[in-house]
Amino acid sequence: MAQWSLDGWTGGQMLVDYLNQAGGAPTRKGFIQWLDGIQPYTYDAHGLITSSATWWGNTHHPENRNQCFSVVQWQDSASTFVLRSTTGGSPFYCAIVPELAAPYSDDGS
Repeated sequence: MAQWSLDGWTGGQMLVDYLNQAGGAPTRKGFIQWLDGIQPYTYDAHGLITSSATWWGNTHHPENRNQCFSVVQWQDSASTFVLRSTTGGSPFYCAIVPELAAPYSDDGS
């Protein structure tokens, strides 16, 4: 599963969890409060993600993060995925990338 797909599904699951908790009167403010109320390392979207991934909230985000990924390709002759990215013998490519924050703001709703 691609990371974007996983992130999208997780976001959808989070919205459904809030809507189930909110009952018949969901609000934007209530959703933001629900998100802010998630304690670090406790929410796993019903097993979709590891709870160690839930460190967001009103905390300081670093300006830069070390992001790592690997690239694989299916190879029919081997009947498996074959690694296509290596850096100095490591299966991962890592780079320091800027963290682009997009904080929400109160729009009065």
